[in-house]
Amino acid sequence: MKPIDETIATEAVGLVSADRQKAYGHPAKNFEDIARLWSVILGHEVTAAQVGLCMVQVKIAREIYVKKRDNLVDAVGYLLAYDATKEEERATPIRITGDSSLDDLIRAANERL
Repeated sequence: MKPIDETIATEAVGLVSADRQKAYGHPAKNFEDIARLWSVILGHEVTAAQVGLCMVQVKIAREIYVKKRDNLVDAVGYLLAYDATKEEERATPIRITGDSSLDDLIRAANERL
């Protein structure tokens, strides 16, 4: 059995933390921007975390069609970016206003899971 290729993860970390972050900014901000655009197109709210998960699925779909190292590196990179996005969400306090309903608070808490 062939050993796991650790260089895939190493390459993904390098891309997400250096090249891609320089080009596109922090993944959480980039995914928030994408989520706003997708929300308009799809006609319902899309979260930054959902963008990350969808991008992973794009890479998986491509890998199913054509086996390429790039698909695997990018999928790992998108998972890292998803994790960074979730960390940013957890670091942001839930805002409670006089207009906040219990459903709003539950929805906000669930989005952090």
